[in-house]
Amino acid sequence: MIHEISGRIPQATFAFESIPTVTPIRMSHLLSQWKPDILHAQTSKAHTHLWIARKLLNNAPPLIVSRRVAFPVSGGIWGYLKYRKGIAHYIPISQAAARTLREVGVSKEMMTVVPSGIDVDVFRQSRGDQRLLKQWGMEPEHFVIGSVAAFEKEKGHAVLLRAAQRIVSECQGCRFVLIGEGRLRTEVDNAVTDLALNGKVVVESMRVPLERILPLFDCFVLPSRDEGLSTALIAALASGLPVIASNVGGVPEVLTHECGILVQRY
Repeated sequence: MIHEISGRIPQATFAFESIPTVTPIRMSHLLSQWKPDILHAQTSKAHTHLWIARKLLNNAPPLIVSRRVAFPVSGGIWGYLKYRKGIAHYIPISQAAARTLREVGVSKEMMTVVPSGIDVDVFRQSRGDQRLLKQWGMEPEHFVIGSVAAFEKEKGHAVLLRAAQRIVSECQGCRFVLIGEGRLRTEVDNAVTDLALNGKVVVESMRVPLERILPLFDCFVLPSRDEGLSTALIAALASGLPVIASNVGGVPEVLTHECGILVQRY
């Protein structure tokens, strides 16, 4: 744990454990010192660790939990305790995320849907960093299909790469750019090689702001298998890009057939 003071606001950095043991105890000690009025967990791991830390305190402050995903909540006694007991309020980012909470018995009164948002004007007025095209090996005549999503299983990169293999074989001028971070980055890189897509598909980390990347795309795709509500998707729409995305989770709450193409999940 790294503990520091930034200005007048105390800060502490924790590495969340797979099986919460020591970290909740340390958090409870800090909460006793800081005496906050409200606790807020923005991820599932933070939810778990703060929920346990509260149980170690007397007169613990209320816990507010954001729900940013739309896949089913884990069941069983642990899921019941974690999601039904000791939570003051939930903030799901989409109606789809809210439905997953209602499925485990969380009442409508216990949640307020606050959709993810962006500064639309930033993306309307943005201009792409043309130097990136050269780094990606793109020529002006190429049709660039881009995707921005974490390299995780639920984002559907495996499906996108299979589609890319077929598309580039039929359209010599098409190129793909996959931007993101995540545990499956190496797996995605290997798949590009295995499918003989080197030079046709570029895999990159998010090294510059999104508003400098999206204007370089001719089309945006989001092949997610599960999705709470993608801010990259919203940004692509604000940038005026044609969009193709999976009809899952919170995606149809922002993307309709009037402004893009929704496809069934594979």
